[in-house]
Amino acid sequence: MASYPGIEKIRGDALKEVKNVESAFQKAGEKRFKIKGVLGEGTGGVALKMAMISKPSPTSQPVQEFILKRAYNTEQEAKLRKEIAFVQRFRGDMHVAQFFSLEGEPIDSISYLKGPTLLTEWIGNGTLKELIVKRADWGKPLPNRMLWRLFLCLCRMLIAMAWPSDRPPGTKRESERVPSPNENGKRPDKLELHHGDLNIQNILIGNLDLSEHAFVNTLIIIDFGASSIEEDETKAGQAAKVNISKMGEIMLNLIGGRVMKSAAGSSNMNFITVEGQNTIRSWARDLDGLNPVYKAPASTVAEHKDRMDNLDPDLRRLVIRCLATAMNNRPELEDLVEEVERNVSGKAATYYASYRYGSNETNSEVARIMKELLHDATTS
Repeated sequence: MASYPGIEKIRGDALKEVKNVESAFQKAGEKRFKIKGVLGEGTGGVALKMAMISKPSPTSQPVQEFILKRAYNTEQEAKLRKEIAFVQRFRGDMHVAQFFSLEGEPIDSISYLKGPTLLTEWIGNGTLKELIVKRADWGKPLPNRMLWRLFLCLCRMLIAMAWPSDRPPGTKRESERVPSPNENGKRPDKLELHHGDLNIQNILIGNLDLSEHAFVNTLIIIDFGASSIEEDETKAGQAAKVNISKMGEIMLNLIGGRVMKSAAGSSNMNFITVEGQNTIRSWARDLDGLNPVYKAPASTVAEHKDRMDNLDPDLRRLVIRCLATAMNNRPELEDLVEEVERNVSGKAATYYASYRYGSNETNSEVARIMKELLHDATTS
């Protein structure tokens, strides 16, 4: 077997399946693409980075890359089939990873490979986890206008999971929107879909475009191998609230905190609304200062305070509510999306002119910081 980047990180059945795939390619005389590396093991099996084989010529297109995911036992095959079915539901959604089509092959298999095979697009700017690590090295707060736009991407993912578009093959990719109410003022019921593995490693950073992502890259969610649909009618409406909490946790990570699910991890938190002051218990306690149980050095505590002092109070309030310990205190998805959209569209750089890092809030500076954090942590 050839030595692929990342092969040393997997063992046992996953390694055996990589050998099986390589052998099947050789026996079938596959010349269209090749294994470029091993990305690792996921909830549905082992994932490989693939590259189309293209002969250089003056008119040749750039080499296409994609992800091939394979199961390595009966249990994993069931998970992978389920993941393929979920990806099909999200076909055409901008913020969910899409199928990669191989000419002459179905969407759920390769003819000479036994069992299911999931092929999805390659998204090459890394994970949200990597950006968060670089932000920590950089040491300064991410611009509020960047945070709002990343929050909106997360909301778009929540919309996709609540109201899957299930578009036909070949549909142009579109940004997810909350369905409009009917003549009786009622929206379609939400799908009770739990992602099951929402975290900063399963959110990838896509490219810029001319819509909502003109200067902050698109975020794209992957890995529905642990996803499930709640069948208990007494729990109707809870799946979206669970997913909202996970997205709140991701926003807390971007801002510079984390959730500690222990007795010391939540606290009563105050915030202001148009109705006045509110207090709820929330897992977002790091927004009020680093938890003492971290035993962080004074310099880290001061750096954290610097970030929190620069945070938009409206953003703070929403993250607190998303991470409310009581599900009923979390916002409804429709209301959350509406408020995030309003802040994205309504707050220009001038809104933050009085903030310490207000100079970082212009379109050009946000774009510069985003670009440089994707490559290194040396931006100033």
